[in-house]
Amino acid sequence: MTRKSGKGAPQQAPRESQSPAAEAAAAPDAARQTELFEQAVLFFGRGDFAGAWPLFEQAAKGPLAHVAAAARSRARICEWKCSEKPADPQTAEDHYHFGLAFLNQRRHLEAEQHFQRALEMAPESDHVWYVLALSQGWRGDIESSAASLRRAVELNPGNRIQARKDPDYQDLLRYPAIAEILYPERGRKV
Repeated sequence: MTRKSGKGAPQQAPRESQSPAAEAAAAPDAARQTELFEQAVLFFGRGDFAGAWPLFEQAAKGPLAHVAAAARSRARICEWKCSEKPADPQTAEDHYHFGLAFLNQRRHLEAEQHFQRALEMAPESDHVWYVLALSQGWRGDIESSAASLRRAVELNPGNRIQARKDPDYQDLLRYPAIAEILYPERGRKV
């Protein structure tokens, strides 16, 4: 299969290993897996999906499960972007990662459509509620953002601490509805 880079030049798709032994030998260790993933993210962020694709596929073979899962989802996005017939996201995690790709491009409505699809498939996914709240807030829909953030915190109270430290949430703290969720102790009288 060939794929096109962002400039339309056909390139070969990443090759599958010939044998399980060869594949195991090609699997990166945790440090290399992280390095490959970080390199792929740089290509991905520049819109060079053809350059990111093989790096994500290599990172998906590493021992860190969370990195491998993220790499597989992003590799699907790269495949989708590079192919003439785009692949549709199949799982809640696929929709989540497609949504993140759109969110990073500030394409909020498209991002939110994927986050909503992910939540239809996996309604208890606190990490999806978390980024949905962020997208809604950036778009100016503070009421929806607060409701989504509240749900993310209900599902995983650690999201409150995460959002407090997350630079992406800092601008949203000027809205009382968001600040009350992230700093409920400020509203209590002692």
